[in-house]
Formats: sequence, C-alpha cells, structure tokens
Amino acid sequence: MNRLSIILLLVMIITGSCATAQYTPPKVTISTEKIRNESGEFFVHKVQQRETLFSISKAYNINANSLINDNPKASEGLKTGDILFIRIGAPPVPEEEISVQEDIVEKSLPEKRKRFIPGRDYVHKISLILPVNSRNLNEQNPVSNFIDFYHGFLMAVNDAKDSGMSINLEVIDNKEYQNSYQIVATGKLNNSELIVGPVFASEIEGILDFAGERDIPVISPMDPAAEKYISGNRFFYQLPVTAEEQQRTLLKSIPYGSQITLFYEKGGRDAEMLQLTRSILNENGIAFKEFSYALLEGRLVRDQITNFLSTNSDNSVIIISESEAFVSDILRNLNLISTRSGYKITLFGLPRWRNFESVDIDYYHSMNLHLALQYFVDYSSEGVKRFLSRYRALFGTEPTPYAFQAYDTGKYFLDILKNEGPSFADNIDEYKSTRLLQSDLRFKRRDNTMGVINFGVRIIVFRPDYSIDLLAPVR
Repeated sequence: MNRLSIILLLVMIITGSCATAQYTPPKVTISTEKIRNESGEFFVHKVQQRETLFSISKAYNINANSLINDNPKASEGLKTGDILFIRIGAPPVPEEEISVQEDIVEKSLPEKRKRFIPGRDYVHKISLILPVNSRNLNEQNPVSNFIDFYHGFLMAVNDAKDSGMSINLEVIDNKEYQNSYQIVATGKLNNSELIVGPVFASEIEGILDFAGERDIPVISPMDPAAEKYISGNRFFYQLPVTAEEQQRTLLKSIPYGSQITLFYEKGGRDAEMLQLTRSILNENGIAFKEFSYALLEGRLVRDQITNFLSTNSDNSVIIISESEAFVSDILRNLNLISTRSGYKITLFGLPRWRNFESVDIDYYHSMNLHLALQYFVDYSSEGVKRFLSRYRALFGTEPTPYAFQAYDTGKYFLDILKNEGPSFADNIDEYKSTRLLQSDLRFKRRDNTMGVINFGVRIIVFRPDYSIDLLAPVR
C-alpha cells in the first residue's frame, strides 16, 4: 500500500468579501449558577436541545479544548440535560474563530445568493477529513479502506485540475485529534469551500456549527447514522440513501398492470420493512395480496402460494425477508410453480440478498429479480473501465467500493463547485440526477432550514441469460 500523499498547492486566494451567514446557531443562555472547588470557579451549564460543544464554548467565550479538559465525557458527544462545568477565566476563543453575531440573519427561508462563477485564477480550498492513521501506515490495520477512499478522491481532484480548476486540498487525519472540535480549533478548516468528512456520524457534530456559520457544505459520504444531523443544518449533505427511499424506488419499478403479491415469513424479524412496504403501496393506491407462512411449512404451502398468483397476467412478487433460509425456501417454491405450471413471475427483493451464499442464484435470474441498491458498479461501462485502468496504473491494486465512492463524491461536488462557485448549496434542487461510477446522486432539500438528502437509488435486474442490467434512474 502506498504511503499517503497530500496535495498542497503553493497558492491560495482568499476572497475579500464574505456572504452573510444564513445559518442561525442555537442560542445559548449563560448560566447564573456557579460553584467553587479546589480546581477553581465554574459555571454550571445544563445542555439544552441542539446545543453543541462549539456553540456552548463560543457563548462562554472559552476554548472548546478547555471545556473538554474539565468535562472529559463531553468529547463523546452531548445529550440534552447533560451538566457541564465551565471554568471561569478559561482561555478565550481565538479571535479568528469568533463570528460576528450581528451579521447573522434570522430567516426561516434564506434568500438565494447570487451565483458566483470563479475566474481562471481562483483557487478552491477543499478539506478532506479521514481516519487514515498516517503515522502507522506500514502496520496491518483496518484504515486501508480509508486510504482507498483517499486514492479515489485524489483521482477526482486530478480530473478537476485537468479541466482547469485550481485546488488546494487540505487532507486532515482525524486520528491525530481527540475529536473534531480540536480540528476546528487548529484553523485548518478556515477558508474551506467544501468539507468532505468526517466519515463517522459520531465525529461530525464538532464541525457543524463552524461550517454552518460560514456557509461551508459538509459532505457525509458513508455513515447512514449521520442522517440525524439533517435537521437545522442547512449546509449538511447526507450521501447514504435511507432504506425507506430504496424500498420506495424498488416499488416504483413494478410494471403497471401486473398482479402484486406480498410474501413474508410468519413470525419473522422484518416487521418494520413489511409495514413500510404496505404503507407505500397503500398511499399510492396500489392493490396487493399478501401471504405468510412459517419456514417449517415450506413443503406444504406450494398450493396456497399458487392460489395467490394469477394465471392470466404477470405476477410481481415482493418478498419481505432477510432470512436466507426463508428466501431460499420460497424461491424454490416459486421456481417450481413457474417452471411446472407456467406462471409468469418477477421477483422484488431486499438489498441484503446480494450477500446470500446458500440461495440458488439461478432463481434470481430465472425470475428476473429486481433489487434497489445504493451502490452498484456496472463493469461493462466505459467510464468504469477507464477508472479501473487508471487506478491500477497509479496504485497497483484493484479499487475497493471506498475508492469508487470517493471518486463519485469528489467528481460530483468538484464539478458543481467549478460551475457554480461556493453558493451551489442554494441551487442544489436544480441539478438533475447524476449517474456516476458506483452510485446515483439526486439531492433534495425538504425545506430551506434543513440539510440535503440523497434520493439516488440504483435498480438492478438479474436476467435469464445470467447478465445483470442496471436500469435507467427511476424518477
């Protein structure tokens, strides 16, 4: 594995004028309760909803690291109701980290800023935060996935530079810091136009207030748990697609006019997905039948399954189960019904089916299994072939899903940053769905006070000729 290479360009141009901040941080009320002990005098602060270490430390005009030193558990994150002891007379926040509160415009619906098209000599500063553990790269450790992520992102940066874009890439190893508040305190994120990472939800909170007050987009590239930061963080972008959106997209791919039957395991562990599927079908006025059975009944239920299928039309069969044993059993029954009795069956399953090992994959292909996935690489694509060739030449190995995800993330956001400038967040709903190497990106903001969610889902179909088709994006 190659050592981590960090691109540092020699010139960084800082724009002279700053747009008025559109994000309103939570208001922190200074506590009137004080205590004194052998360590000194402290305010006693009770954490309120949406308050963070960053917003609290700014309100009390102290350094966030000082606050953590006096409250070690706070480095693991804050919960409403937590008690913090805030030292009176602690070192203040450095002057460059203090934002001018009078400039904050409190609006529930922020006005769009004028689009800024960068000039030829403009230099974009991009910050990439990864847990690469760069001091121990020669050791055998699991951070190699994030080295792959770095390699993929680096290729996207190089492509952007080849297109005429000037970039100053700041790569930050967050393994060198106790938390992301410390990263903010170093000033390394200052003047960033885009922050990609941190990759884990537990590490993101520390930079949200900093980025929100400066209108800096923060990209969460991997962790589904980071969705909790969507509310109130207008410049936060969540790339992982929710299970609900994947299921909604799958059900949209059901052909019109087919008979729809929902099968699931009696007493199974899929109640949440089952209820979601019912709700989506009902809210769209789609008629369906449903049938469940216990696994031990498998060889006795074939006639009952047949009764829920149509002989006169195509049958769209939705199976809600992540049990490999149950899926194997019902597919065996459906395959026998299809081959012996001539029923036309198209399957619709769950993403985890791709990882099943004991299910006969012939069933997938013979009944045209449809799956909704967040990630899928079509190796027949010319773009993928070019990426593979370049990656192998540069790094001497095969790209992992981390490398594909990083390239897609970098390619998408650097293209928009080049064409729209730093204000692209105001116009994100105007961009069409984009098909990249491994994923589709289709962003939507539920309202102007919230962050941005990705709705891009890929539908794949297992064909009888043992090919796998990637369908056009579902609208």
